Order: sequence, then structure tokens, then C-alpha cells
Amino acid sequence: LSGEFTMDVLRKVHATKCFIGVDGISLSGGSYIGGGGDLTCAVHHEAIINGVMLNSCMGKKYVVVTSERLNRTDRFSCGNLSMIDAIITDHTVDSFALTELKNQGVEVIIA
Repeated sequence: LSGEFTMDVLRKVHATKCFIGVDGISLSGGSYIGGGGDLTCAVHHEAIINGVMLNSCMGKKYVVVTSERLNRTDRFSCGNLSMIDAIITDHTVDSFALTELKNQGVEVIIA
């Protein structure tokens, strides 16, 4: 779902856990206050929905992403690493990405 109706509904829901997908996660820098790398999407309305979910969730926040999307940036930012609790990724994640994520306090779950 996307659009104004979806954003209105999501702003009224305070989830205790959320799972979002992104197209890229930079491992350093970032444009959001709080530092850390940016969570980015290729499609603007997906970035907006992800941002609303991250801001509305009162509990744990997970990003599900393939390892090839780590240390990569796409067009639209929806948040940063300081906003999430864990990343769920595949077993081909490289040691550099693991170290950077752990240094920023992000749990990495390999599935």
C-alpha cells in the first residue's frame, strides 16, 4: 500500500515490532540526526512509508535486506541505522559490513 491513506493509517498505529525492506544501507555518514548510515529506497513512496513505520513503531525495528545491498545507497532516504535494532540478512555478508554494523550498535541476524 502507498499514498496518503496508508500514511494516515500508519501514523495512527503504534506497532510493537516492525519489519521493513530497503534497497540500500550506507554503513557510514548519513543525512539524519543521530549519525549512522542511511537506509535508502529506490522508490519515493516506499521511502515515505518506511519512514512513517520507523517513527510510529514503539518496539523493535528490523530491516530485512540481502547482503549485496549493504554499503550501498539508493535515491531516497527513509531513516538511518540509529533508528533500528537489527538487520536480518543472508550468510554471504562480508566481515567489513558485520564489523561496521556492530560498531554502530546494530544487531545482525543471519538467516
